[in-house]
Amino acid sequence: MADTIMGLLNPTIAAIFAAVFAALWMRDRSNRTALVFAFGYVGLAAGFLVFHFTPDPDAIGWTLFMHTIYSVSAGCVCWAAADRVGQEAKVSNLLVISIAAAALIVVGSFGTDMNARLIAANTAYGLMFALTTQTLGRTGERSAIDRTIYWLFAISAAQFFIRPQLAMIVSGPMSAEAYRESDFYAIWMLMMGVVSLLLALALMTATVLDQWRKESEAAEVDPLSRLKMRRSFESAAMDMLDQNIDRRVRICMIVADIDHFKRVNDIWGHQAGDDAIAAFGELIGSTVRGTDLCGRIGGEEFCILVYDCEESAAKGLADRIRRKFASQEHEALGPDIRLTVSFGVTEWRSGEGYGKLFARADAALYRAKSNGRDRVETADAELLENATPEQEQKTIKLARTAAG
Repeated sequence: MADTIMGLLNPTIAAIFAAVFAALWMRDRSNRTALVFAFGYVGLAAGFLVFHFTPDPDAIGWTLFMHTIYSVSAGCVCWAAADRVGQEAKVSNLLVISIAAAALIVVGSFGTDMNARLIAANTAYGLMFALTTQTLGRTGERSAIDRTIYWLFAISAAQFFIRPQLAMIVSGPMSAEAYRESDFYAIWMLMMGVVSLLLALALMTATVLDQWRKESEAAEVDPLSRLKMRRSFESAAMDMLDQNIDRRVRICMIVADIDHFKRVNDIWGHQAGDDAIAAFGELIGSTVRGTDLCGRIGGEEFCILVYDCEESAAKGLADRIRRKFASQEHEALGPDIRLTVSFGVTEWRSGEGYGKLFARADAALYRAKSNGRDRVETADAELLENATPEQEQKTIKLARTAAG
């Protein structure tokens, strides 16, 4: 009875985690790592059950079957752990390791001492986990949960290398059936179960946090333009400026406004206006770099914070976006109608707050409006340099009045 309970403990735990990962995938079908984790833990549960309850664990057929299950399981967990952090665990490497171990298992299956194939199989799993540990170590800055996963993978790799050596020292030559019935196997399964449990909990926690972070970010994204909404954009922009105080990296702000947008809504309807906003948001998102911030900060007004960029280059970026959008067709408006955008550009001055930076860029935008629209203007060199908040607002109001 005790042996049966011990034999069911690890597969039951693995099956529970497989169900949890499957549920997480059902909640977000785009999360492929959760699905692969689920497959991995299904395989782990199946491998534990087969090894503990197979009538002839020494048979070469059963041994290779178990090795295949364990290899697929380990490969799934390793691949998904790397994929979760944007790294690549090469399936070809995992496959070569598994096939080489299978060949060594066959060679080591002659005679009654099965330690050779125990070494071959565990070394294969240890190599898989060691390679994944190395891959996870390349991710740079890591959160606490990422560091926990890294060390649990390292510990798992080590225990796979150590396990067969200790088995030979403690029990000497033995068959697979004798190994399964030994006290060493029971103790080691318990220890392995603890490490596997901790790793599964860490992976599950990381997956839940990833989904929560994704949903939080989605809540901060404007559903029409697919860019950040005003509050989240301004918060991220202020963080970028605060973090850059000591780095002295050049940062520019681009403010854009679709020209005569009210006419679009009045003449062609709000759906046409929505389509125009969506098209412009898509154009911005496909043009800027991953280090830049983009947001829709008003009805037809957008803002881009361009990292590590001087004003002339930012003006060139704005002009490229302007020309591309001016050449786009809009189905709701007809083939002969084009929309234009006006831009204001300015470069951040060290120590300057977000409010003053935006005020200068916004004043440049409304100068572009007053000078004929469909153009890019930069902020005057002295504009708002020593202005009070009241003077900033007055300057912007005057610029908007001039723009009509």
